[in-house]
Amino acid sequence: TGGAIGAVFYMGNKFGGEMRSLAEKLDGIVENSPVAMAIFEPNGNVQRLNRKFTELFGYTIAEIPTVDRWFPLAYPDSAYRERLVKNWYDAIDDYMRTGGPFTPIEATVRCSDGSDKVIVFYFESIGDISITSFADVTERKTAEESRIAIERQMLHVQKLESLGVLAGGMAHDFNNILMAVMGHADL
Repeated sequence: TGGAIGAVFYMGNKFGGEMRSLAEKLDGIVENSPVAMAIFEPNGNVQRLNRKFTELFGYTIAEIPTVDRWFPLAYPDSAYRERLVKNWYDAIDDYMRTGGPFTPIEATVRCSDGSDKVIVFYFESIGDISITSFADVTERKTAEESRIAIERQMLHVQKLESLGVLAGGMAHDFNNILMAVMGHADL
């Protein structure tokens, strides 16, 4: 363990077991979090990827030791990657400049197994470390797209039904006029 968490361990050794205990608790919280997390330094070196991160994306810290190594793996399309990286750094700059909340970013990430997942990224800076958390919204997006497709189909069916009622009404009116004409013709 290095960086800020390592510093807490170092201070725990220097100042006593209380800090070490706190560092171990924090480490356990990060590792067992139900949210995928990456902890990195200002220079872009990745300090930690928790278990959920590896489960979600399939990448290990050996594969992505730096943030710059993450980008080409997660976003193989260079044009998409360029736009996303620019948005990412702009959002971080805004966050750092204003001290305000980070505006979450949604992106499609390529996992190590070749699958794509829709992820919402959150960012927080604490001292000399930054934490990015990742929420997988792939299922929600898929369900939303399915719902929209069903709504479109329903709207199409309703239009066809309305057209059928209109045509039936016109045929009925035409039949009434035709019956009157035929009745007069018989007379």
